[in-house]
Amino acid sequence: MNYQIKHSRLRKKTIARGAGLLAIAVYGVASADVPMLEEVLVTAQKRAQTTQEIAASIDVTGGEFIESFNVNNTKDLVDFVPGLTIKSVAAGTANPTIRGLGTAPGSSVFDQSVSMFVDGIFMTRSSGFDAGLFDIERVEVIKGPQSTLLGKNSSLGAISVITRSPTEEFEGSFTAGYEVENQGYNLEAAVSGALSDNVQARIVARNYRRGGWVANTATGNEDPEFDESNFRAKLDFQASEDFQGHIFYQYDDLENNGDAGQYLTNNSGNVVGEAVADNRKNNSTLAGGDTFFTLKQHRFSFEGVWALGENTITSQTTYTTYDYQTLVDVDGLPPQLDGSGAVIPGSAVPDEVDQREDYEQITQEIRFASADDAKIPYILGVYYYSHDLRSQFLDNDGLNVVGPVPS
Repeated sequence: MNYQIKHSRLRKKTIARGAGLLAIAVYGVASADVPMLEEVLVTAQKRAQTTQEIAASIDVTGGEFIESFNVNNTKDLVDFVPGLTIKSVAAGTANPTIRGLGTAPGSSVFDQSVSMFVDGIFMTRSSGFDAGLFDIERVEVIKGPQSTLLGKNSSLGAISVITRSPTEEFEGSFTAGYEVENQGYNLEAAVSGALSDNVQARIVARNYRRGGWVANTATGNEDPEFDESNFRAKLDFQASEDFQGHIFYQYDDLENNGDAGQYLTNNSGNVVGEAVADNRKNNSTLAGGDTFFTLKQHRFSFEGVWALGENTITSQTTYTTYDYQTLVDVDGLPPQLDGSGAVIPGSAVPDEVDQREDYEQITQEIRFASADDAKIPYILGVYYYSHDLRSQFLDNDGLNVVGPVPS
């Protein structure tokens, strides 16, 4: 079993042991019996290189480390990557910064100057940072301008997530964890192997739940409750000696009900019944429920790699779509209801913000790369990016109700 309440203590001990191992490896280089540090390969510059070969500041977090420390999403990386912060004004409005620089927070519609890529798929919207990390090979955090090789809006840095690839040998895994205090859990299953001599596949499914810890007396729920389901399928095939293809598909379904914030005063400065910040709150939406955030997201990629002697041509086509909605209670006032549960005409309506998005994105990248050991290595490429965003923003602004509340 995995007890989240002990994470902080476990992290400190393991980090200290890792530091000790590093000191031994550096001090005893001359001894054949002393373990050496493993070479880390990254693809931050579209080539397999060691971190010493890249003229950029880069932090690499391996998949085993991510699993051991329960790094469930990119926001958890901030505990282990120096200079990286990811904050949210509200659900779906992640604001990543590197070395204190990034896009201004507060809106999910902004393109981020610190970009995120998942197996080369460009995640332009801030809501993409909320999806979980699972079955990961490594995460590369590249600091500084990266627009040349990593596409649009990477002027301050990039977070590149590389998932695990299909294997030739059959393998399967199942992971389960339970968090006692708030009844959270994590379930993850993966299976990988060869379908034929030239085709390999990998399928992963995950369900992650985080229970609430603030009792909301207005709704009777424990806030905030978070539930996420993910599915990923990858297919690698070798069509000929000179061509190989990679197909990627992932579906994410996120739902967050309630929040942990307590409103001590409303917009007018009046106490709304929570004069003391504790583990209890009393607010609800106009409909009498919790605030919420939902995200349903599909991601698809096809990558083809042709070998032309020592050179390669790579083409990657990606398609991303998501539906997003968030309902936020701005002032913390519960609605005034009559005995039948209807809003009393003429009473004050809670100040709520209802935001919805429908988003589609298509990218096409073509690269021509020289051999890695060429005297003058080079990469030539073109990148096409198109998206369609439809957004709706409704704010009732705490207006008085004089009749039936529209649905």
